[in-house]
Amino acid sequence: LQPDYQEISERKIIRSTIDVITNARPDHLEVMGPTDEDVVLALCGTISSGNVCFTAERKRFDIIQKYAEKLGGRAVLAEAESIAEQDMAGFRYIEHEENVALALAVAGHLGIPRETAIRGMWKAAPDIGALTVHRVEFFGKETTLYNAFAANDPESTELLWRKLGFAPDEERPLIVLANNRADRAGRTAQLAKMLAEKLIANYYLLVGTNTKLLAEELARAGMDETLVDDLGGADVAEIFGRCMELTPRHSVIVGVGNIGGAGRDILAYFEARTARPPAHDDSADGV
Repeated sequence: LQPDYQEISERKIIRSTIDVITNARPDHLEVMGPTDEDVVLALCGTISSGNVCFTAERKRFDIIQKYAEKLGGRAVLAEAESIAEQDMAGFRYIEHEENVALALAVAGHLGIPRETAIRGMWKAAPDIGALTVHRVEFFGKETTLYNAFAANDPESTELLWRKLGFAPDEERPLIVLANNRADRAGRTAQLAKMLAEKLIANYYLLVGTNTKLLAEELARAGMDETLVDDLGGADVAEIFGRCMELTPRHSVIVGVGNIGGAGRDILAYFEARTARPPAHDDSADGV
């Protein structure tokens, strides 16, 4: 994360021939900040002289473009609007058009046919941080977990929240699982502010470590304490059980905060209990 290390590793060790910048968002501000622009400039340290730099960061493209041109290279902005609905149809999880556009831009630069690149993306195993969806049936109840744990900066989480249209519902309660980490203390106040102001839900279950501090920050941010349940230190079975207690017949659960620690454990627990769709024969989908 250290900007100096990023630049040294690129210029002295890696010396890439193609550069890609993603997620130039306000995260790890204690190291890469303090401002959003500082984060972008830190990531620009990975650009090598004379290279083409691909990015989908429209909001901050001017900074990346100027940096690349200063080094005798150029920047290419991948446009989400270039992605058709059918391009997204083959993903087994919820993918972002910006990511697909970015991958296609790099593939096109390398001479890889668009169709080949798309099919390759469809068949690739998703990262644990991908926005996967897990539907679980439990003694006549049904809940659906959306894995947004890895979107651990507010901007990314809020983007997902808006994209999926989450909203409170008394008949189908919206439950937020907020995974806090003691070793990410700087994020706790940031997470609390986002929960209180942006992620409006029926219930908030605090899991992971240092949850007492998160509960205190939520109270300071004006959160209704009757909606908050501090489950810090609880095991995954207890967390799942509490989710089911809050589920009348159906519910939606959104995991946010951090993928590490409790986030990974919760995801594994739900994955093991997910209702599986029928197998799809993709033997004809050659790459």
